[in-house]
Amino acid sequence: MHLPAYLADRGLSAQVGGWTLATIGLFNIFGSITYGWLSERMPKRYLLSFNYFVRAAAIFAFISFPVTPVTALLFGAVMGLVWLSVVPPTNGIITVMFGTRWLGTLAGFAFLSHQIGGFLGAWLGGVVFEHSGSYEPVWWLAILLGILSGLIKHADRGEAGGATRPGAGLVSDTPIVLFVGAGALAILSATAWLWAHYGATLFFEIMRAGFAACFG
Repeated sequence: MHLPAYLADRGLSAQVGGWTLATIGLFNIFGSITYGWLSERMPKRYLLSFNYFVRAAAIFAFISFPVTPVTALLFGAVMGLVWLSVVPPTNGIITVMFGTRWLGTLAGFAFLSHQIGGFLGAWLGGVVFEHSGSYEPVWWLAILLGILSGLIKHADRGEAGGATRPGAGLVSDTPIVLFVGAGALAILSATAWLWAHYGATLFFEIMRAGFAACFG
């Protein structure tokens, strides 16, 4: 969302911003297909770990060198390759750990949390820019989160030794319910925090803008 504004802030045209977003979308296709193929042949946690490290490295390189139309498009291509490509290995790990019975529920919850994270990232990016006049803190936070995610996923042993028979996994139904419940509680807590710190008026304005962006 903020990438075209960042490029414009660096003196590039709106057209370059649009082409960069289009490049991300185009390379999403190739990244997703490639990672789906690799997920059948490599440990999925290594693919995810590599993915997060590449994101961090791409962002670091992007903000370290002069921003030009060429570097913007290259950045879009790399980020496109490692963006939606996390979906195949993530769903594969869910299947191994929890079985196919809960695949739709947990994949849906993961997708929901992704949308909430996207909303908060877009909103907080705007807040940071309004207060600091720069996107640099957001870029560095993204690099830090990418490195931490890569390290955490590399150390994860969840998919090792998992059973993939239909309707069964490594855990019982009770932890599944607790996991989903904890996620719902986290969402409600975040909502309450936004309400308490920024008031009902701004909260509803944010929600209205979000629905308008999603449903026109």
